[in-house]
Amino acid sequence: MIKLVILIVLCLCIVLIGYCIFLHLKRRRDLFKELESIVDNIKDEIVFRKNFLSDIIKKLNLSQELKQIFDEDYSKTPFTDDEKKEIEQFFSLLGKSDIDGEKSKLEQAKEKFKHMGKLAENQYEKNGKLAIKLCTLFSVALFIFLI
Repeated sequence: MIKLVILIVLCLCIVLIGYCIFLHLKRRRDLFKELESIVDNIKDEIVFRKNFLSDIIKKLNLSQELKQIFDEDYSKTPFTDDEKKEIEQFFSLLGKSDIDGEKSKLEQAKEKFKHMGKLAENQYEKNGKLAIKLCTLFSVALFIFLI
């Protein structure tokens, strides 16, 4: 009886690992979509309304992970080191040139984030669902093998 309970708990933990991988990849994909949206909002505010950058950033509705980026705390974000450098570089270059310069920087950043978002989307589609399926299959196989 105890062996069965331990086996069930072990199988559930394996499935949970697959689900955590799935959530990590999904969160990463969603954050890149949010970054694209933020770049669009900043561009609209700067170009059309000509608001100050500090006012624009205060108005943005950021997720908790992106708020951590402003605090330079990347520990809980799902980004790779290269992505972190790109995001950090984007935010550090904001507000350091005229409107035309800002507009071109924002266009370049949007393209970078769009490309990174597509890579994250592909990774999510390929590996996210696969992780859940493989972990579930592995846990069922382990359950059958050890019973």
